[in-house]
Amino acid sequence: MTLLQLLKHLNTLGIVSIKVMSISLLVANIYDGAAVELLDIRYKTCALATGATNMMIRTVGLDNLKAFFEEMGCPNSKIERELFDSAAFERGLDNYFAPADIAKLYKLIYNREFVSPEMSEKIEETLLLQQIRHKIPGYIGRKKKIANKTGEDGNTTHDTAIVFAKKPFILVVASNDTNVPETERFIREIALELYEENGGDQE
Repeated sequence: MTLLQLLKHLNTLGIVSIKVMSISLLVANIYDGAAVELLDIRYKTCALATGATNMMIRTVGLDNLKAFFEEMGCPNSKIERELFDSAAFERGLDNYFAPADIAKLYKLIYNREFVSPEMSEKIEETLLLQQIRHKIPGYIGRKKKIANKTGEDGNTTHDTAIVFAKKPFILVVASNDTNVPETERFIREIALELYEENGGDQE
């Protein structure tokens, strides 16, 4: 059984980091009117990650983010604190995401149905700025058109992407308490297998 067949059998094609949701997906919602300022933060987020993500959380507000997830039909994805806020974590507050929620949002972005066609395009452009390219793009080719966002923390590693193969597809992969090198190798292998199954490079 190939990796792809195994994943289909287990119905586990899915996975990402809360970072993705707290970066490009949140900017588009309530604060559309502040797009210019927030787009600058979004660009920094792709390169700097945690600090810019927390800046985004403070700008938008936790209550607004919670309401946004509900409004978008993502009941299993929760944001209760800033990233790496150990004091909040000790109080029992944490961030959660569901792979299905991420895939749903990515599909809306790809189809230009997230908020507006213009905002969907801006979000996709932000994802294309991602600097960490050794996971989903790793074996496919780091210069291929893959709009992705990763997450890393200790024994946790995620990647999520819109992959522009001949037949574009969405891949979301998350892990927790895992062997990071083995998991990231798995991510590269399954991404390449899916890429080839979906026709490889766009013409």
